[in-house]
Formats: sequence, C-alpha cells, structure tokens
Amino acid sequence: MIFFLILGTVLGIISVVFVSQNTDIVTVAFLGWQIEGSLALILFLAIASGATITLLVLFPSFIKDAFSLA
Repeated sequence: MIFFLILGTVLGIISVVFVSQNTDIVTVAFLGWQIEGSLALILFLAIASGATITLLVLFPSFIKDAFSLA
C-alpha cells in the first residue's frame, strides 16, 4: 500500500514539473471546437480528466467492497 502512495506522489510531482515547463500558447481542436490556451493548462486538464475517469471507473468496485465488508 505504501508503495502505491509513494509511486502516486512521485508521478504527481513529475506531472507538475512537466506541466510547468510547457507554457507555450497552443490551439486544441476537438469535434469542431477550437480552444486556445497555455499548454500547461491543457496538459493539466488532460491529466485531471484522466484521473477523474479512472476514479469513476473504480468507484463501483469500491462500493461493492464496502458492502461486502459490512
């Protein structure tokens, strides 16, 4: 358990360093929409949406485990 906590912390720090070093203005096109912003913000939003999707996928198993323990 502690290994995954340390691994998550290290990956988080690496992500923050990577995002903070990429501050150029970019245009992102998706399904006809065009969004212009700093690359750091776009990268942060991509990482945050990936983490959110991962939590949403894992959430049902967390609920199932909680009910089985109760």
